Amino acid sequence: MEFKRFYYYFLILCSVIFIFSAKDVYASNRIFSLEKITISEKSKNIDATILSFNENSFKTKETFHKLNDYVIYNLTIKNSSKTDYYLSLINDNLGPGNIEYEYIYTKGQEIKAKKTTTVQVKEIYKKELTDLSKRVQNQDIKIQLLAEDEAGNKVQNDLTVNPNTGINIIIVLILLGIISPLITKFAKNKKIGLVIVITILSMPLIAKALEASYIINVSKITNIYDKMILTVIVDGEEKEKIVPYDTVQSKPEDPQKEGYDFVGWFEGDEEYDFNNKVIKDTTIEARMTPIVYPITYDLNGGVLNGTNPNSYTIETKSFDLINPEKEGYTFSGWTGSNGDTLQTRVTIEKGSIGEKHYVANFSANQDTRYRVIHKYEKLDGGYEEETEELRGATDTTVTAPLRPRTGFKNPTQKQITITGNGNASVEYIYERERYRLTVNNREQVESNKENGEYPYGTQITLKANEKPHYEFKKWSNDKTTNPLNFELKEDTEIEAIYERTEYSVTFDKNNDNATGTMTDQWITKNISGTLSKNQYSLERI
Repeated sequence: MEFKRFYYYFLILCSVIFIFSAKDVYASNRIFSLEKITISEKSKNIDATILSFNENSFKTKETFHKLNDYVIYNLTIKNSSKTDYYLSLINDNLGPGNIEYEYIYTKGQEIKAKKTTTVQVKEIYKKELTDLSKRVQNQDIKIQLLAEDEAGNKVQNDLTVNPNTGINIIIVLILLGIISPLITKFAKNKKIGLVIVITILSMPLIAKALEASYIINVSKITNIYDKMILTVIVDGEEKEKIVPYDTVQSKPEDPQKEGYDFVGWFEGDEEYDFNNKVIKDTTIEARMTPIVYPITYDLNGGVLNGTNPNSYTIETKSFDLINPEKEGYTFSGWTGSNGDTLQTRVTIEKGSIGEKHYVANFSANQDTRYRVIHKYEKLDGGYEEETEELRGATDTTVTAPLRPRTGFKNPTQKQITITGNGNASVEYIYERERYRLTVNNREQVESNKENGEYPYGTQITLKANEKPHYEFKKWSNDKTTNPLNFELKEDTEIEAIYERTEYSVTFDKNNDNATGTMTDQWITKNISGTLSKNQYSLERI
């Protein structure tokens, strides 16, 4: 039972304390309201903005750039109570810091009862910020208004329930201790009696709490940028420098980097102007661009099956040169920027610098084809062609060999340069020798050719005709065929040779006085015959 009684009394005490702790909000919502807030004055370097406000709070944002920068706010407050009030405390949730707050107060500027009054609060950047990580501060400020007594004295007592009534919490507890037993004694239900006691004692306190102190809640975003961070980036390395706000900074020394040209100092995509004052955190970077180095080639008549780059930078990925080809040659290797030693594989590594020049070297093939065309005159016009395929070293000059034929004149020998494509050729024309044909007894011989000169190999046909009393025996070249066919291969003089086969027998009178006639009689060689009888007559005298 004792524990329960103690528990009930504890609840009652907590209720009383809760009622008095809530009095500020409840009371302020009824008798005070913030009607208006403006900026009345500020230093030239500060940026200050009122973000929002309502009847018992406001929100601002300030950016301080110089020590002792300040801003003054005008607060227009409506006091609906019958009591004068004054600004008492300005409490910062961060405690004493870089910003100090002042209430600009003169006599007569109290927040008068039943009136609307404008008061001023001044913020000053007083203590220099050294920890740049705290340049942005979110602050909650409480501005407390307290009442004055009838003599104009500012009333503030930690044990005072309400500065206007002067009721002390100790008195409340004594009254509660006296009255509570009386009421609970007569109450049929002791719990109900306790509730009645609390209610009776709280009513006047709650009523008077309407005239209690007034709290204005301020939410602030405070930026302190009296020092700027100047970040300088060179080749990916960052260096920070703390510089005063609104100052011109000297240009850093232009960096040097192998394989790169320095372009300038850039802030983002724009080139930085060092005549500008630093008014914000700034990052500048040394912009470098890779130097473009040319690559030249002497292919010595070779051709590429593809393309080799004609330039590169220090950032270009490693690549191999494509080796050229040349007809009739074998690629021996590159010389030049890679040195004097022949290399069939040249790699330009990433990170290389400098102009490059490469010379292609070749060795001549020893078996490159060339052709010698032999053209022999035909009897019927045109030429008979023979092609001879030979081989030799590319780009050497050789004397093309002849291919003589009997009956043909050899042309003058020519020289030929063997080209790499194997298409080099030289042509020889062989004219036929010309020979004379002479047929002596042409009246007895038929010939397909008249006497004269004819090309070597001309077909000659001779026919020995019949000759009375004679028989064809042979030709002067001892050939016996008739007709005779042969090719003219030399100067030829020929005739048909006949042998007599019949002989005439002529009868002679052997006397002038004889008379009569006798016809000659033919006797065939090697054939017996009878002579005609004498037909001459002679008269004897």
